[in-house]
Amino acid sequence: MTERKYAIVGVAANDVLNVREKPDASSKKVYSYAPPSKGIRLTGEHLEKGGTPWVEVLFDGGKGWVNRLYLTEQHPGGGCNDSALTAVIRAFMRAVVAADGAALKAIVSPLRGLSVRPEGKVLKFSYEKVETMFSSPTVLNLGPGDGGGPDITGTFKELVQPQLVKAVSGKGAQEVCGKLLTGNSTSLPPTLEQFPNVTPVSFHLPDPEGGNHWVTWIGSIEYVDGKPYFSALDQYQWSI
Repeated sequence: MTERKYAIVGVAANDVLNVREKPDASSKKVYSYAPPSKGIRLTGEHLEKGGTPWVEVLFDGGKGWVNRLYLTEQHPGGGCNDSALTAVIRAFMRAVVAADGAALKAIVSPLRGLSVRPEGKVLKFSYEKVETMFSSPTVLNLGPGDGGGPDITGTFKELVQPQLVKAVSGKGAQEVCGKLLTGNSTSLPPTLEQFPNVTPVSFHLPDPEGGNHWVTWIGSIEYVDGKPYFSALDQYQWSI
């Protein structure tokens, strides 16, 4: 069996991932990885402490502990050419259109759940809560509307799912793996550098009249124990 190797994920470009002597954030720092480091090897030792999953890693000259949530699995032959990853994309599209939480949970990262960013605000759903995302009566607050208007509030099914459905199955919707599709906008478009060490997939609904009324959701797919899963969804749309 080929040894699995890991890469840094979720660490800012100007930051580092510290390796600790013990599985504790206050423990002595013995090493650090700067993004986008790859080829990180694990010893196989792991421990959950205070809700944080710690894993022991090997580095030149020793070993230590890091937060597993900042590592993503490198998969030889993985990515857009992987038929398993393509199947996960199709399953995601069906789950969104059907508002099927159980089906969505089956293709969401069991390690980190799903991070959803509509309207610039990040919503984090644990793996256990993904199944009830579409049915939950919990009222979400996405912050002020356009021009500083009243806060945008509602359930996930009311606020987020309609935009997802548009991008996934609206007339003229486009889906592409490994590329970022957006329309005309006055804001800076996303770049692949913003999605390091994951496989991005774009769900884009262009303006049918060629204008600025478009919406894009970019999904981040990573591997956990050799299988691809969605771990994040980021919304981009026209702005004025």
